[in-house]
Amino acid sequence: MAAAATAANPLQAVLVDDDLYINQRLGLSFRKPSGWHYESIMNFKKLRDEYSVAAHSEVLNDEMQDWSLPIATITKYPLKDRLGPSIVVYVEPNALESEETLLSVMPLLQEYLAGLFLNYERVGNYRGGVVSGCETVEYYSKFIYERAMRKSIPVRNKSLCSVRDPVMYTMHMVDIPELNIDAQEEFNVFVNSIIYI
Repeated sequence: MAAAATAANPLQAVLVDDDLYINQRLGLSFRKPSGWHYESIMNFKKLRDEYSVAAHSEVLNDEMQDWSLPIATITKYPLKDRLGPSIVVYVEPNALESEETLLSVMPLLQEYLAGLFLNYERVGNYRGGVVSGCETVEYYSKFIYERAMRKSIPVRNKSLCSVRDPVMYTMHMVDIPELNIDAQEEFNVFVNSIIYI
C-alpha cells in the first residue's frame, strides 16, 4: 500500500508508513524494528552537542559541532525515557576517488573514528559485500559513550556503509552488551530490509 501511495505521488520525497521508511530523493528504503521509535532530529542535535561537551579535546569539540545531522534516528525506547539501542542513518556525498573502493578506505575511516571516540576499537574484520546491488562494508567496533553529567558506558557499534553514486549511506547501530541490552537480532532484520531505490 505504501509503495502504491508513493507511486501515485512522485513529488512526495519521504514516506513513513508505520515501520516502513521510503526516501525517494535520497534513494533509500528500510523498515525500522517493530515497536521502535523515530526520534526528532532536533533531539539528536541536542545529544550530539551534549556529547561534544564531554569530549577531551577543544579541537574535537569544535569539529563535532559541525557534524552533519542524520536523516533518521531510531531508538528502541524514547530518548527521554531510558538508555537503549539505537540506529542512526546518514546519507552524505560519496567522497571516494575513482580508483578507491569502500573496503580500501576503511582503515582511514577507522583511524579518524579512533581520534573521535574514547577507547575506540574495531572488533573483528571488515566484511565486504553487496546490499541491494551496492558495494557495502560491515564492521563492528566498541567505544566509551559519554554524555555531559552522565556516567560513561561501553557500547558496541555495528556499522554498515554502502556506496551508490553520488552518495554514501552509513548506518550506525548501537547496543549495550555491558547492561545486557543486545539488539543484534533486530539490527539484522533492519539491515535485511534496506533497499537502495
